[in-house]
Amino acid sequence: MSEKIPEKKSKNISEHSSEKYPENDFNEYSAEIGYSVLKKWQQQGIASEILPPLIHFGKEYLGFTKIVTRIEKNNIASIRLAKKNNLKILICQAAEQTNS
Repeated sequence: MSEKIPEKKSKNISEHSSEKYPENDFNEYSAEIGYSVLKKWQQQGIASEILPPLIHFGKEYLGFTKIVTRIEKNNIASIRLAKKNNLKILICQAAEQTNS
């Protein structure tokens, strides 16, 4: 069952605001977006196709004025994609992987 796309929101969108991160000067019009693609699906343009509509939806329908993303410093492809889509990039350390 698909939901109807909501009408554009006014600038009073506190019900849609992201958790506040003081170091990022987030406010009630800010959001954080993340994306992850399984290894076998990487380098096929999937994130490049899905990211622009998500950003558009967040800005036009939810009223976000700032969208940021956290990316590991060695993830060059994601950094390039974020820059192409004018996202504010927060560089983070690579997560440790465990073999389970």
